Amino acid sequence: MKLTEQFRTALYRFRDYPRLVYVTKGTTFGYVSLLMALCALIATICFVAPFYSKGGLKTFFDSNMPDFKLTEKGKLNMSEKIDYYDETAGIKILVDTDTEVEKEKTNLPSQVLADSDTLYVKNGTDETAITMGQLYKVLLSLGVKATVDAEGNFMDKTGVSAFLDSGKLKSFINILTFFSFIFILTVGYIVNVVFTACVGNVINTFTKGERIPFGKILKISFYCNTFSAVFGAFTLSYGGLLISSFLGSIYMFFAVRNIKEATIQSL
Repeated sequence: MKLTEQFRTALYRFRDYPRLVYVTKGTTFGYVSLLMALCALIATICFVAPFYSKGGLKTFFDSNMPDFKLTEKGKLNMSEKIDYYDETAGIKILVDTDTEVEKEKTNLPSQVLADSDTLYVKNGTDETAITMGQLYKVLLSLGVKATVDAEGNFMDKTGVSAFLDSGKLKSFINILTFFSFIFILTVGYIVNVVFTACVGNVINTFTKGERIPFGKILKISFYCNTFSAVFGAFTLSYGGLLISSFLGSIYMFFAVRNIKEATIQSL
């Protein structure tokens, strides 16, 4: 069976499900790989399209970041400080060029602190401190453009904003989102395949006809979860295992019934 024919059969041709039993393992693997790639592409588009329509990172950055100047010599000057504190969530963000980072550290698990000389980041037990000179070099290597004045090279809000709106960064975000969804959707898909196969084995036991080997039930389960995988990609709700498992179980019921009927008719 061609991949397109397998896809149509998995979605709505329940009478042809017996044919899927005889598809080779390699063909099924190829089908699942392409299905996950398709679902990841759909999910990526559904996720990034609304984000970009609202301006993406550039709009968020422009709305929340005060004017600043980061010099090549390693000094940060900011027009006003950023101060965010959420004890319940365990988060503290403070950027104040008129204070010292060391004096503002707390026991909260997540912290981002910066003064005119140092950026301090804490995530759980991991703590990192880099100088503003090092941060300047990192931003420069990423593609943020520097400007020159009488005091030397520097970066400002305009330059970083332009970088956040660049096609290079958007492409990176799209690729990262795509592969993240491949991992997330594949994990959810496999969980549902195993669950649906177990449900299929129960249906197999309590329905009339020759018993179908579990190996074939498992193979059919990959196809039974096609609709729930596509549905989850469009709605970005594949984490709703209850819904997807329910959909997969319905498909499995019709699959087992039609496979057994085909076996009886062939006798």
